[in-house]
Order: sequence, then C-alpha cells, then structure tokens
Amino acid sequence: MAKFSEKVFEVEVKTMNFPEGYTVKMFPNKVSLLCKATVERLKTLNAQSFEVVADYEQLGGATNNSLLLQLTKRPESIYGARLNQRTVNFVLERK
Repeated sequence: MAKFSEKVFEVEVKTMNFPEGYTVKMFPNKVSLLCKATVERLKTLNAQSFEVVADYEQLGGATNNSLLLQLTKRPESIYGARLNQRTVNFVLERK
C-alpha cells in the first residue's frame, strides 16, 4: 500500500496579458502551494512542476491592484494541489 504525504513548494508567479510598455512588480512574487501525493511521487517533484499565473485580463477594467491566482500546470498522478494564497498585489511602472 502506498504512503501519502504532503509537501509545500514555493512557486514563482508568472504574469500574463499585462499592458505593453510597463514593468510589473508582484507582491509576493512567489506563493506556497501544498501538494498531496505518494511519498515516492513527492520525491520526484519540484517547484518547476507547477505553474501559477496572475492574468491581468481578469481585472476587466477594475482599478484595484489585486489579482486572483490560477494554478495552470500541475503534474499527473498527484492527489491534490492547493494554493495557500489566492491573490497577489501588483504595481505597474512605466518603462
């Protein structure tokens, strides 16, 4: 019988669809993610096994500086993955 465990990964937040001519600063730029899988499977995973995205288009013209995070890539054969933080704050700066 396989033993299950949990492991926390610090995953860098990737940005999508931000306006041209701006640089984006995220706060925080890494978030923790809790992964549940077999002990053997957890040994083969790292932070690059996951992708977390903040998509500027989801603001839809809103003026707040907070974006929801989306887990867009996760490995096969894991029991579950959950972000410990649902949003990030950001600042746009003109280049």
